[in-house]
Amino acid sequence: MVQFSKDGEQYLRFGIKPGTLGDFYDFIIDRFAEEADIICIQIPGPDGRLPALSPNSLYRTVGAGWCDINPNERTLRFSGKSREYGLKINQNCLDKLMKELPEWEFR
Repeated sequence: MVQFSKDGEQYLRFGIKPGTLGDFYDFIIDRFAEEADIICIQIPGPDGRLPALSPNSLYRTVGAGWCDINPNERTLRFSGKSREYGLKINQNCLDKLMKELPEWEFR
């Protein structure tokens, strides 16, 4: 799961299945950039180059980690961090979302 922000609005993007090849943070960021029509640049990472949102973009990557979603129970369980991007779950982002989604339980 990767957290993005633009003008105070929060955006969460999820992988299809945690740890699935081709569906990790770099792929999530790349897909979000394509969806939002943002230029992706390449930045150095611990194991090579990584896609990142352009610094000229109005969107910012503000957090990354894992999220286990249970739609039947309306629960979201957040944990972890991205070693590659040096980001963890952004609690300020989650606090804003909790106010917008009071019917969901955030853990």
